[in-house]
Amino acid sequence: MTILSEPSGVVRFAVDRDARQLLDLCRLMHAENGLFPLSEAKVEHELRSSIQQDGGVIGVIGAPGSPVGAAWLIAGCDWYTETPSINDRMVYVHPDHREGTTHARDLLIWARSLSDQLGPLLIGVLSCHRAAAKVRFYQRLFGPPRAFLFTYGLDAGSGDRPEVRIGG
Repeated sequence: MTILSEPSGVVRFAVDRDARQLLDLCRLMHAENGLFPLSEAKVEHELRSSIQQDGGVIGVIGAPGSPVGAAWLIAGCDWYTETPSINDRMVYVHPDHREGTTHARDLLIWARSLSDQLGPLLIGVLSCHRAAAKVRFYQRLFGPPRAFLFTYGLDAGSGDRPEVRIGG
């Protein structure tokens, strides 16, 4: 992923010093919204790749080493096309830094600005808490949704890993 310019003065690109706190934010986000068990080793590996802007990028709010919110975006193509897009992996603000701030809005606007430089953005809400309110918030910034996600056979937050087999 080639970054042309940093699109916001409020949100900055993540640096190596942010990795530990970003992992903490991922843990918190997973505790609120995770559908499957957390693999910290996988998250840490993916975070490091995106901090190096290798296939992804992370925008953060907060001083280096102390981010309080993050927007994690990855580059890719959907299964039916060669056209690249930017997909959100997470947009999350620490619970202690939500009320009375514009952090979530700033991160979403940063993602939208980055999309203006790099290509289409696919961003959504996957939430176990206050999903309808979050959807309304996203609609104000991005327009009407083009998709909805439903889950079946999952007890949200249970941590149980369903067995999935395809083929022999």
